[in-house]
Amino acid sequence: MKDGFLRTSPKRNSFVLDVPLSIQVMIRKQFRDTCKIQTRQYKALKAQVLQTTPKDEQKIIIRKLKEEQRRKMALLGEQYEQTIADMLQKQSVRMTHSLFAFF
Repeated sequence: MKDGFLRTSPKRNSFVLDVPLSIQVMIRKQFRDTCKIQTRQYKALKAQVLQTTPKDEQKIIIRKLKEEQRRKMALLGEQYEQTIADMLQKQSVRMTHSLFAFF
């Protein structure tokens, strides 16, 4: 097959899935960029909130902001991992159909 999804394993002489790493790399880069943007936004929000908040309430608000940031980053990470898993599943289905067509 020339579409890059199948290759022969030299050890087993069988077909294995050749994951297009460029798509995975692109998704992971997009995730890192999104994390950087989120971090910058939280820093700006924190600075803005600290300017308008009395000193005695600042620690509580900082703690809440950090917890919210961690929670949102975890959700974002799960979404990107799910995207990669979905992509791999679709490729697996494509490979299965290609194998049936091949044999």
